[in-house]
Amino acid sequence: MTQSTIGLTVAVAILSTFTLFTVDRFPTVPDKGTDSARQDSKEHAHWNLADLSDSLVSLQKSELVFMDEKSMMGTFVEVKKGEPFRRKATKDDLYYFHSGTCSAKIGKQKKEFSEGEILYVKEGSEFTITDAKEPLQIVIVSMKLSSNSARPIWKHFSKSVTESGRDSSENSWNPFLMHSNVMLGLYMLPREVDGDGRLVHEWQELNIVTKGSSKFVMDSGTIDVAAGSVFFVEEGNGHYFDSLEDDIDILILWEQRNVDHSKY
Repeated sequence: MTQSTIGLTVAVAILSTFTLFTVDRFPTVPDKGTDSARQDSKEHAHWNLADLSDSLVSLQKSELVFMDEKSMMGTFVEVKKGEPFRRKATKDDLYYFHSGTCSAKIGKQKKEFSEGEILYVKEGSEFTITDAKEPLQIVIVSMKLSSNSARPIWKHFSKSVTESGRDSSENSWNPFLMHSNVMLGLYMLPREVDGDGRLVHEWQELNIVTKGSSKFVMDSGTIDVAAGSVFFVEEGNGHYFDSLEDDIDILILWEQRNVDHSKY
């Protein structure tokens, strides 16, 4: 499969799978000391979780809003071993557990979470970590899913679910959470393919690298990305992955409430 065919396949998958499951402009950080954690241009922004962790230390805080866009807000949280954590979702929340393990409650239900897993928590629901068995680093992305009272209060995605469909010989796209205005999936690129074709979207996009490293080439510039990299791409900013140093996995989130899907 050629890179152009792969890029087309991913684009078709993105534009043809909007069925259910499943706040403004450029990033702002309310506290001094976090600007050093952000690298950006007008059309993209780039953070590293290690730098955000350093910012929390300097601010003597446990959580930090690092991104506030018109379609999504990003919060970075660290929970020390043995400490509790509680958060009520004021919008729909997506949790990415970057490191650590814990026991938690969503409403009255109990669940174990570990590194690499994803959790969806519905607006108005409360998530409580009752036992952080190891230090935790969590990225929380908040957004507003279109109205649907039938949505579950929460949904857990294990690594076996998010990594389903991996193919060592070609790039694989697994959209495991799909909603009329939101899509979240894992993009898995093997080193031997060495990248993908240029794509341009009509919506804002957030990427979180969960493993591997490469260059990420955009119309607005090129950045080096690796596990722990978080980068936001503005709508209309063409981009592709290139020069893979090893296999790379990227969580990709789109919020598409302003897109007319009828033409696709």
